[in-house]
Amino acid sequence: MQKSPQLNQTDSGLPALLYIMHNNPLPAFVFDRDKNNQIIEANQKAVLLYGYTQTEFTQKRLQEICLKNKLISAINAYYQNNQPIEPIQTQHIMKNDSIRDVEVLVTILNNFVLLQVRPLEKKTDFQDSQQNIEQRYEGLFNALLSGFALHEIIQDETGTPIDYRFMEVNPAFEKMTGKRASEIVGKTVLQIWPLTEPYWIEHYGEVALSGKEFQFENFSQSHDKYFRVYAYSPVKGQFATLFLDITETQKQRHLLEEQQELIKELADHISEIFWMRDKDSKKFTYVTPSYEKIYKEPVETVYKDHLSFLKKVHPDDLPYAKQQFDNLIFNNKSYDYEYRILHEDKSVRWVRTRGFPIYAANFEVKRFAGVVEDINDQKINQLSLRQHAFEREQDLSILYQVSNLANQQTGLFEEMQKLLSTICQATNSFAGIFIRNNQEAIFEQPSVTHPKKMQEILEIHFEPEKLTQILTQYDHQKIIIGKQLPQIPFLPDDQIVITPLILSGKLYGHLLFIFHPEKDITAGYTTLLLAIADQLSMVFENLNLRQLTKLNAISEERQRISRELHDSVTQSLYSLNLISQAGLDRLKEQAITDAEECLVEIQKNAIQSLKEMRLLLYELNPPVLEEAGLVKAVQNRLNSVERKTNTKVSFETEVTATLSKSVQAELYRIIIEALNNTLKHAKAEHIDVDILINSDVCDIKIKDDGIGFDIDSDMSQAYGLKTMQQRAKKIKAELSILTKPQQGTTIRIYCPRKKDTA
Repeated sequence: MQKSPQLNQTDSGLPALLYIMHNNPLPAFVFDRDKNNQIIEANQKAVLLYGYTQTEFTQKRLQEICLKNKLISAINAYYQNNQPIEPIQTQHIMKNDSIRDVEVLVTILNNFVLLQVRPLEKKTDFQDSQQNIEQRYEGLFNALLSGFALHEIIQDETGTPIDYRFMEVNPAFEKMTGKRASEIVGKTVLQIWPLTEPYWIEHYGEVALSGKEFQFENFSQSHDKYFRVYAYSPVKGQFATLFLDITETQKQRHLLEEQQELIKELADHISEIFWMRDKDSKKFTYVTPSYEKIYKEPVETVYKDHLSFLKKVHPDDLPYAKQQFDNLIFNNKSYDYEYRILHEDKSVRWVRTRGFPIYAANFEVKRFAGVVEDINDQKINQLSLRQHAFEREQDLSILYQVSNLANQQTGLFEEMQKLLSTICQATNSFAGIFIRNNQEAIFEQPSVTHPKKMQEILEIHFEPEKLTQILTQYDHQKIIIGKQLPQIPFLPDDQIVITPLILSGKLYGHLLFIFHPEKDITAGYTTLLLAIADQLSMVFENLNLRQLTKLNAISEERQRISRELHDSVTQSLYSLNLISQAGLDRLKEQAITDAEECLVEIQKNAIQSLKEMRLLLYELNPPVLEEAGLVKAVQNRLNSVERKTNTKVSFETEVTATLSKSVQAELYRIIIEALNNTLKHAKAEHIDVDILINSDVCDIKIKDDGIGFDIDSDMSQAYGLKTMQQRAKKIKAELSILTKPQQGTTIRIYCPRKKDTA
């Protein structure tokens, strides 16, 4: 029996013993001598032999199973005198208290001892026992899945190891090396593998000559594999090796190292901060270098003081930031919010931070992690877009305010004063002046400080007639921006913007705005002022038209154009309002690209609105409708028809009650639409109009002797029937049309008075 092997002190050797135990054809178990011979583990054959479960086995000590002290004495002698242990026959106690004669083979690795047990049915002589032991070793030898080999070391004349010879190898070793035992045994390693690295011979020589056990991992170039090797010396000059092929493990390890290096390189170059914090130690275990760029302090600071980053949070944001961080650490609550960092130089930077717990397999939090992202540029762009959207809303509001002046009949200059106030606030100008026919409307913005006393300047120097003469010199220009205009000596240092109000070659007045000398007059300001000037020109043009049409009924064609233009502008402005709101919603959602698209759409709609507003030249309702009512307005229109066409008109009325102005307006529009359709399409010689209005009903008929039309044909669309139906429905009236080709047309508007809710 050879001397029992050991491992070096760098490894307990327990994995190797357990490996041998589980691959052993005999009952076997391992115990720890340093723990009073406590059994650590047994193989399945031992469980079946002794009758104990695995758990019961691990609660036993050797002295509880071994009946005689011969085995324990032999093990103690090995540790004291390094005395080899031969196979020992002894008696073991089974779980059922029966006693079995057994033969035990002992293998020792440091403080761990492997017992391989062969039950003895009856006593045999020494030769039989030795034969059985050899058979048992042969079975174990061949059953091992790890490569095993026995060698003798070869030395030169100085005693230096220079080679080693194979004495015995197992099948696993053959499979691992690709060499048969017949090709290996009796030959040296350099004969078989001439490229064997010298360090293998050096290590094995030290084991064989000194008796020192050895374990190491290394790469074998001749096999192109990584091995973990357990080596010990059974007798001096020989050594045995147990090989484990760890090539795949090493590949995975190298892959993991490469991935870790890649992650480190990535972390070193990303702009976001990634951090991890241990739950128990309450310290940051990892923070990416980008921390220094965003927080402007060494990353070591946060390693030393895990709350140092909170000292950088803006005072206004600190309470919420601390609350969120505490919620993460103490309540495992994730967070995602934005806050400001305040640096020592008083500069402010916006960041977005996210934190979350990381759970172990048992669903307990093992650490915390998070990301901090610099969103300062994004935040600035967002605020800029929001400001831009607000300014565009102001512009739209001003344009809408100007369009409302179109309906202003009295107090025009008072309304102009309010308008100038709005414009000055939107453009941040000192004052605005409107001149028309030597009359002025002036607004001074008190909230803006002027280097001189504006009120004093205006009171002393402002002469409307003189200023009108001066401004008339610039009527050929759309807009004038200048400093120190010699013709305006009382404002020598300020920037002045002048926009003449001209439409169809006619001058209606001037707008003059005064800005600070250093003010940047942007294209946005000038575009807005030009748009205002165009709208005001149309307002005054409209006022002139209204005065001209007071004596005559407004023609139906002009009324239709006015209505359609006004409706389209209103819809455009409403669309602009909706798009503006959508843009603000996108800003709140931080959808910057979508918000920009909304602004572009606003600009397109605003331009279209300007074009449509320039067409707003006529009032919707004729003055006679407001002053004399429906019957008189229709009478005037019919008189106009007879004068301008060869059509004969019959007009009969029976009116004993009055209608509300809104109902009269809608009825008037329907009647005018019907008359226009007749004049355009019917080729009629006679038109009869009957109006009956009493306390019960309003019944109106328009009849002609024209060519008629097919009510179901596409031609009906040209008669504006849909528009008339909509107007009738608005006042809860019933509109019917009776017509056939070549049989004339009759249109009836029937409205029961109890439904008159207008």
